Amino acid sequence: MNLKNIIALLCVVCLVEKCSSIQIEQSPETSKKTEDQTPETSEKTEDITEGLTQVEIDAILDNRVTDEWKEKWQVIFNKFAHKKRHMIDAAELQSLLFNESVGFIPLVQAGKLVAMLNRTPKATVIGFEHFSTMSPILDILSTRKMKKYPEYGNRAISVKRCNRILWNIFKETLFETQEEASEITKLMGLGDDDEIAMKNVDELVDMLRATDELDNLFKAFFKFDKNKDGIINDEELLRIITRYNSDYTIDNAVIAIQKFDKNNDGVVDFPEFLRMMKLPFSVEKMFKDEFDETHITRQQLNSLVKKAIGDVLDEDTLNEIDPSHENRITYNDIERFYIRR
Repeated sequence: MNLKNIIALLCVVCLVEKCSSIQIEQSPETSKKTEDQTPETSEKTEDITEGLTQVEIDAILDNRVTDEWKEKWQVIFNKFAHKKRHMIDAAELQSLLFNESVGFIPLVQAGKLVAMLNRTPKATVIGFEHFSTMSPILDILSTRKMKKYPEYGNRAISVKRCNRILWNIFKETLFETQEEASEITKLMGLGDDDEIAMKNVDELVDMLRATDELDNLFKAFFKFDKNKDGIINDEELLRIITRYNSDYTIDNAVIAIQKFDKNNDGVVDFPEFLRMMKLPFSVEKMFKDEFDETHITRQQLNSLVKKAIGDVLDEDTLNEIDPSHENRITYNDIERFYIRR
Protein backbone atom coordinates (compact mmCIF):
# COMPACT_ATOMS: atom_id res chain seq x y z
CA MET A 1 0.00 0.00 0.00
CA ASN A 2 1.44 3.41 -0.90
CA LEU A 3 1.96 6.11 1.71
CA LYS A 4 -0.78 8.36 0.36
CA ASN A 5 -3.38 5.62 0.84
CA ILE A 6 -1.97 4.77 4.28
CA ILE A 7 -2.65 8.37 5.30
CA ALA A 8 -6.12 8.26 3.70
CA LEU A 9 -6.78 5.05 5.62
CA LEU A 10 -5.79 6.78 8.85
CA CYS A 11 -8.23 9.59 8.04
CA VAL A 12 -10.99 7.03 7.47
CA VAL A 13 -10.20 5.46 10.84
CA CYS A 14 -10.27 8.86 12.55
CA LEU A 15 -13.58 9.74 10.88
CA VAL A 16 -15.14 6.39 11.85
CA GLU A 17 -13.91 6.75 15.42
CA LYS A 18 -15.22 10.32 15.71
CA CYS A 19 -18.63 9.70 14.18
CA SER A 20 -19.46 6.63 16.24
CA SER A 21 -18.03 8.09 19.47
CA ILE A 22 -20.18 11.22 19.06
CA GLN A 23 -23.36 9.19 18.64
CA ILE A 24 -22.68 6.69 21.45
CA GLU A 25 -22.14 9.55 23.91
CA GLN A 26 -25.63 10.89 23.26
CA SER A 27 -28.54 9.87 25.46
CA PRO A 28 -31.40 7.77 24.03
CA GLU A 29 -33.54 10.90 23.77
CA THR A 30 -30.95 12.91 21.89
CA SER A 31 -29.69 10.08 19.70
CA LYS A 32 -32.88 10.02 17.64
CA LYS A 33 -32.38 11.23 14.11
CA THR A 34 -33.87 14.69 14.25
CA GLU A 35 -33.05 17.85 12.41
CA ASP A 36 -31.96 19.45 15.65
CA GLN A 37 -29.00 17.08 15.94
CA THR A 38 -27.56 17.41 12.47
CA PRO A 39 -25.61 20.65 13.06
CA GLU A 40 -24.01 19.30 16.26
CA THR A 41 -22.84 16.08 14.63
CA SER A 42 -21.72 17.94 11.54
CA GLU A 43 -19.58 20.37 13.55
CA LYS A 44 -17.63 17.51 15.06
CA THR A 45 -17.07 15.59 11.83
CA GLU A 46 -16.59 18.39 9.32
CA ASP A 47 -13.17 19.38 10.68
CA ILE A 48 -11.54 16.24 9.27
CA THR A 49 -13.56 16.23 6.01
CA GLU A 50 -12.65 19.68 4.69
CA GLY A 51 -15.71 21.35 6.23
CA LEU A 52 -18.32 19.01 4.74
CA THR A 53 -21.65 18.69 6.52
CA GLN A 54 -23.07 15.27 7.32
CA VAL A 55 -25.54 15.63 4.44
CA GLU A 56 -22.64 16.23 2.02
CA ILE A 57 -20.71 13.29 3.46
CA ASP A 58 -23.74 11.03 3.02
CA ALA A 59 -24.07 12.12 -0.63
CA ILE A 60 -20.48 11.01 -1.35
CA LEU A 61 -20.99 7.72 0.50
CA ASP A 62 -24.23 6.91 -1.34
CA ASN A 63 -23.45 4.06 -3.76
CA ARG A 64 -26.80 3.98 -5.57
CA VAL A 65 -26.74 4.31 -9.35
CA THR A 66 -29.35 5.69 -11.72
CA ASP A 67 -31.69 3.60 -13.84
CA GLU A 68 -29.89 4.98 -16.92
CA TRP A 69 -26.56 3.69 -15.56
CA LYS A 70 -28.07 0.25 -14.94
CA GLU A 71 -29.64 0.07 -18.39
CA LYS A 72 -26.40 1.04 -20.12
CA TRP A 73 -24.21 -1.39 -18.19
CA GLN A 74 -26.75 -4.23 -18.31
CA VAL A 75 -26.47 -4.21 -22.11
CA ILE A 76 -22.65 -4.17 -21.90
CA PHE A 77 -22.61 -6.87 -19.22
CA ASN A 78 -24.84 -9.16 -21.33
CA LYS A 79 -22.46 -8.74 -24.27
CA PHE A 80 -19.59 -10.27 -22.29
CA ALA A 81 -21.57 -12.69 -20.10
CA HIS A 82 -21.81 -16.41 -20.72
CA LYS A 83 -25.02 -16.94 -22.71
CA LYS A 84 -26.39 -19.72 -20.49
CA ARG A 85 -25.34 -18.69 -17.00
CA HIS A 86 -25.76 -14.90 -17.50
CA MET A 87 -22.64 -14.30 -15.41
CA ILE A 88 -19.04 -13.28 -16.07
CA ASP A 89 -15.80 -14.72 -14.76
CA ALA A 90 -12.49 -12.94 -14.06
CA ALA A 91 -11.29 -13.10 -17.69
CA GLU A 92 -14.62 -11.80 -19.00
CA LEU A 93 -14.60 -8.99 -16.43
CA GLN A 94 -11.06 -8.04 -17.49
CA SER A 95 -12.12 -8.03 -21.15
CA LEU A 96 -15.26 -5.98 -20.42
CA LEU A 97 -13.37 -3.28 -18.54
CA PHE A 98 -10.64 -2.96 -21.16
CA ASN A 99 -12.76 -3.18 -24.30
CA GLU A 100 -15.31 -0.71 -22.97
CA SER A 101 -12.50 1.83 -22.39
CA VAL A 102 -12.85 1.79 -18.60
CA GLY A 103 -9.41 0.52 -17.72
CA PHE A 104 -7.36 -2.58 -17.03
CA ILE A 105 -6.98 -5.04 -14.19
CA PRO A 106 -4.69 -8.11 -14.18
CA LEU A 107 -6.44 -11.48 -14.10
CA VAL A 108 -5.26 -12.07 -10.55
CA GLN A 109 -6.84 -8.80 -9.42
CA ALA A 110 -10.00 -9.53 -11.42
CA GLY A 111 -10.29 -12.87 -9.61
CA LYS A 112 -9.97 -11.16 -6.23
CA LEU A 113 -12.58 -8.62 -7.23
CA VAL A 114 -15.03 -11.32 -8.34
CA ALA A 115 -14.65 -13.08 -4.97
CA MET A 116 -15.02 -9.81 -3.04
CA LEU A 117 -18.17 -8.75 -4.87
CA ASN A 118 -19.62 -12.22 -4.37
CA ARG A 119 -18.53 -12.23 -0.70
CA THR A 120 -17.33 -15.79 -1.17
CA PRO A 121 -13.55 -16.40 -1.25
CA LYS A 122 -13.89 -19.27 -3.76
CA ALA A 123 -16.41 -17.56 -6.06
CA THR A 124 -15.37 -17.49 -9.73
CA VAL A 125 -18.30 -15.62 -11.36
CA ILE A 126 -20.53 -12.61 -10.69
CA GLY A 127 -23.97 -11.63 -11.89
CA PHE A 128 -25.16 -8.17 -12.85
CA GLU A 129 -26.46 -7.56 -9.31
CA HIS A 130 -22.81 -7.73 -8.18
CA PHE A 131 -21.50 -5.74 -11.13
CA SER A 132 -24.03 -2.97 -10.48
CA THR A 133 -22.19 -2.12 -7.21
CA MET A 134 -18.96 -1.41 -9.13
CA SER A 135 -19.59 2.27 -9.87
CA PRO A 136 -16.80 3.56 -7.55
CA ILE A 137 -14.43 0.92 -8.95
CA LEU A 138 -15.16 2.04 -12.52
CA ASP A 139 -14.55 5.65 -11.44
CA ILE A 140 -11.08 4.77 -10.16
CA LEU A 141 -10.09 2.65 -13.18
CA SER A 142 -11.21 5.33 -15.65
CA THR A 143 -9.12 8.08 -14.01
CA ARG A 144 -6.28 9.43 -16.17
CA LYS A 145 -3.65 11.74 -14.70
CA MET A 146 -1.81 12.79 -17.84
CA LYS A 147 -3.68 15.63 -19.54
CA LYS A 148 -1.38 15.70 -22.54
CA TYR A 149 1.01 13.09 -23.91
CA PRO A 150 4.44 13.87 -25.40
CA GLU A 151 4.74 14.19 -29.17
CA TYR A 152 6.55 11.19 -30.66
CA GLY A 153 5.64 11.53 -34.32
CA ASN A 154 5.52 8.07 -35.91
CA ARG A 155 7.97 6.52 -33.43
CA ALA A 156 7.10 2.98 -32.38
CA ILE A 157 8.73 0.18 -30.40
CA SER A 158 8.26 -3.58 -30.25
CA VAL A 159 5.50 -4.95 -28.04
CA LYS A 160 8.14 -7.04 -26.29
CA ARG A 161 9.99 -3.87 -25.29
CA CYS A 162 6.71 -2.19 -24.30
CA ASN A 163 5.90 -5.10 -21.96
CA ARG A 164 9.36 -4.81 -20.46
CA ILE A 165 8.79 -1.08 -19.81
CA LEU A 166 5.46 -1.80 -18.11
CA TRP A 167 7.06 -4.53 -16.02
CA ASN A 168 9.93 -2.28 -14.90
CA ILE A 169 7.55 0.52 -13.86
CA PHE A 170 5.01 -1.59 -11.99
CA LYS A 171 6.87 -4.75 -10.90
CA GLU A 172 7.22 -3.64 -7.28
CA THR A 173 3.62 -2.49 -6.89
CA LEU A 174 1.15 -4.01 -9.34
CA PHE A 175 2.61 -6.98 -11.21
CA GLU A 176 3.92 -10.15 -9.61
CA THR A 177 5.15 -11.71 -12.86
CA GLN A 178 6.27 -10.51 -16.29
CA GLU A 179 3.41 -12.51 -17.77
CA GLU A 180 0.94 -10.23 -15.96
CA ALA A 181 2.63 -7.19 -17.49
CA SER A 182 1.96 -8.58 -20.98
CA GLU A 183 -1.77 -9.20 -20.39
CA ILE A 184 -2.70 -5.67 -21.43
CA THR A 185 -1.04 -5.87 -24.87
CA LYS A 186 -2.58 -9.31 -25.42
CA LEU A 187 -5.99 -7.73 -24.84
CA MET A 188 -5.05 -5.35 -27.67
CA GLY A 189 -4.45 -8.39 -29.89
CA LEU A 190 -0.70 -7.75 -30.09
CA GLY A 191 2.17 -10.25 -30.02
CA ASP A 192 5.79 -9.73 -28.96
CA ASP A 193 6.97 -9.16 -32.53
CA ASP A 194 4.34 -6.51 -33.32
CA GLU A 195 4.98 -2.80 -32.98
CA ILE A 196 3.17 -0.27 -30.79
CA ALA A 197 3.26 3.52 -31.06
CA MET A 198 5.07 5.33 -28.24
CA LYS A 199 1.96 7.45 -27.67
CA ASN A 200 0.04 4.25 -26.94
CA VAL A 201 2.73 3.13 -24.51
CA ASP A 202 2.24 6.36 -22.54
CA GLU A 203 -1.52 5.77 -22.58
CA LEU A 204 -1.00 2.27 -21.16
CA VAL A 205 1.26 3.59 -18.40
CA ASP A 206 -1.36 6.20 -17.52
CA MET A 207 -4.08 3.53 -17.47
CA LEU A 208 -1.95 1.28 -15.24
CA ARG A 209 -1.47 4.08 -12.70
CA ALA A 210 -5.23 3.90 -12.11
CA THR A 211 -4.97 0.10 -11.82
CA ASP A 212 -2.17 0.52 -9.31
CA GLU A 213 -4.36 2.92 -7.30
CA LEU A 214 -7.15 0.33 -7.16
CA ASP A 215 -4.64 -2.33 -6.10
CA ASN A 216 -3.49 -0.08 -3.25
CA LEU A 217 -7.10 0.31 -2.15
CA PHE A 218 -7.49 -3.48 -2.20
CA LYS A 219 -4.58 -3.66 0.23
CA ALA A 220 -6.08 -0.94 2.42
CA PHE A 221 -9.41 -2.81 2.53
CA PHE A 222 -7.72 -6.05 3.56
CA LYS A 223 -6.19 -4.26 6.55
CA PHE A 224 -9.74 -4.40 7.90
CA ASP A 225 -11.06 -7.52 6.15
CA LYS A 226 -8.71 -10.07 7.67
CA ASN A 227 -10.63 -13.18 6.57
CA LYS A 228 -10.93 -11.84 3.00
CA ASP A 229 -14.64 -12.49 2.69
CA GLY A 230 -15.24 -9.13 0.96
CA ILE A 231 -16.83 -7.33 3.91
CA ILE A 232 -15.86 -5.43 7.05
CA ASN A 233 -17.96 -6.41 10.06
CA ASP A 234 -18.15 -4.77 13.48
CA GLU A 235 -15.52 -7.07 15.05
CA GLU A 236 -13.01 -6.38 12.28
CA LEU A 237 -13.64 -2.66 12.59
CA LEU A 238 -13.24 -2.83 16.37
CA ARG A 239 -9.84 -4.54 16.06
CA ILE A 240 -8.49 -1.68 13.89
CA ILE A 241 -9.98 1.26 15.80
CA THR A 242 -8.74 0.06 19.20
CA ARG A 243 -5.20 0.66 17.95
CA TYR A 244 -6.07 4.37 18.07
CA ASN A 245 -8.62 4.46 20.87
CA SER A 246 -8.44 1.77 23.55
CA ASP A 247 -11.85 2.88 24.89
CA TYR A 248 -13.57 2.05 21.60
CA THR A 249 -16.23 -0.65 22.11
CA ILE A 250 -18.26 -3.06 20.02
CA ASP A 251 -21.22 -0.67 20.43
CA ASN A 252 -19.15 2.06 18.76
CA ALA A 253 -18.26 -0.34 15.94
CA VAL A 254 -21.91 -1.29 15.36
CA ILE A 255 -22.86 2.41 15.12
CA ALA A 256 -19.99 3.07 12.70
CA ILE A 257 -21.05 0.20 10.45
CA GLN A 258 -24.61 1.58 10.39
CA LYS A 259 -23.29 5.01 9.40
CA PHE A 260 -21.22 3.82 6.43
CA ASP A 261 -23.33 0.82 5.38
CA LYS A 262 -25.46 2.42 2.69
CA ASN A 263 -27.23 -0.73 1.45
CA ASN A 264 -28.29 -1.66 5.01
CA ASP A 265 -26.90 -5.20 5.04
CA GLY A 266 -25.05 -4.76 8.35
CA VAL A 267 -21.50 -4.67 6.94
CA VAL A 268 -19.22 -2.41 4.87
CA ASP A 269 -18.36 -3.92 1.49
CA PHE A 270 -15.53 -2.91 -0.87
CA PRO A 271 -17.52 -0.36 -2.95
CA GLU A 272 -18.75 1.29 0.28
CA PHE A 273 -15.17 1.35 1.56
CA LEU A 274 -14.04 3.08 -1.65
CA ARG A 275 -16.65 5.78 -1.08
CA MET A 276 -15.21 6.33 2.41
CA MET A 277 -11.70 6.67 0.97
CA LYS A 278 -13.04 9.19 -1.56
CA LEU A 279 -14.00 11.72 1.11
CA PRO A 280 -11.89 14.94 0.90
CA PHE A 281 -10.00 14.60 4.17
CA SER A 282 -7.99 17.38 5.78
CA VAL A 283 -4.78 15.57 6.64
CA GLU A 284 -3.39 18.65 8.40
CA LYS A 285 -6.36 18.57 10.77
CA MET A 286 -5.82 14.88 11.35
CA PHE A 287 -2.18 15.63 12.23
CA LYS A 288 -3.40 18.43 14.50
CA ASP A 289 -5.81 16.08 16.30
CA GLU A 290 -3.11 13.47 16.80
CA PHE A 291 -0.07 15.61 17.59
CA ASP A 292 -1.35 19.18 18.05
CA GLU A 293 0.67 20.29 14.99
CA THR A 294 -0.03 20.49 11.24
CA HIS A 295 3.46 19.11 10.61
CA ILE A 296 4.91 15.97 12.15
CA THR A 297 8.28 14.36 12.81
CA ARG A 298 9.63 11.22 11.18
CA GLN A 299 8.95 9.31 14.38
CA GLN A 300 5.34 10.52 14.49
CA LEU A 301 4.81 9.61 10.84
CA ASN A 302 6.10 6.11 11.52
CA SER A 303 3.86 5.79 14.56
CA LEU A 304 0.85 6.50 12.30
CA VAL A 305 2.06 4.08 9.63
CA LYS A 306 2.63 1.34 12.20
CA LYS A 307 -0.93 1.74 13.51
CA ALA A 308 -2.29 1.45 9.99
CA ILE A 309 -0.24 -1.43 8.57
CA GLY A 310 1.76 -2.84 11.48
CA ASP A 311 5.08 -1.81 9.92
CA VAL A 312 7.24 1.32 9.58
CA LEU A 313 8.88 3.22 6.73
CA ASP A 314 12.57 2.51 6.16
CA GLU A 315 15.24 5.19 6.38
CA ASP A 316 15.55 5.57 2.59
CA THR A 317 11.82 6.28 2.26
CA LEU A 318 11.92 8.80 5.11
CA ASN A 319 14.87 10.52 3.42
CA GLU A 320 12.85 10.81 0.20
CA ILE A 321 9.91 12.33 2.09
CA ASP A 322 12.12 14.63 4.17
CA PRO A 323 15.25 15.22 2.02
CA SER A 324 16.29 18.30 3.99
CA HIS A 325 16.20 16.35 7.29
CA GLU A 326 14.25 19.20 8.92
CA ASN A 327 12.01 16.62 10.62
CA ARG A 328 8.93 18.78 9.92
CA ILE A 329 6.84 16.70 7.52
CA THR A 330 3.66 18.15 6.03
CA TYR A 331 1.07 16.49 3.84
CA ASN A 332 2.56 18.40 0.88
CA ASP A 333 5.81 16.49 1.47
CA ILE A 334 3.89 13.21 1.34
CA GLU A 335 2.05 14.33 -1.80
CA ARG A 336 5.32 15.24 -3.54
CA PHE A 337 6.81 11.87 -2.57
CA TYR A 338 3.75 10.10 -4.00
CA ILE A 339 3.91 12.02 -7.30
CA ARG A 340 7.63 11.27 -7.70
CA ARG A 341 6.98 7.57 -7.15
